[in-house]
Amino acid sequence: MAVFRRRRWRLVVNRDREIANFVSKPYWQVQATLQKDGISFPANWVPAANYCDEEKRCIHQNVAQAVVQLCQQTGQAVVLDAGTERKKESAATGV
Repeated sequence: MAVFRRRRWRLVVNRDREIANFVSKPYWQVQATLQKDGISFPANWVPAANYCDEEKRCIHQNVAQAVVQLCQQTGQAVVLDAGTERKKESAATGV
């Protein structure tokens, strides 16, 4: 039982250290609603790797703003990849 308590305590201490050392980093996303053949759908811009952090989030505000301006000016976007995503419904909430 003592070993279990030490492990649990170590988990709590490690998590507290992670929280204390957390540094918030700003990032930018570009989201749009696109339309093709009368059907609207949400889209997310996927930035090139050299504009991203280790979590593949855009860390260059000027690049994200340039993408927004380009889309607004041209009124066009190119869909490079599309797919479906299945999500499990939560049994507890029915969501």
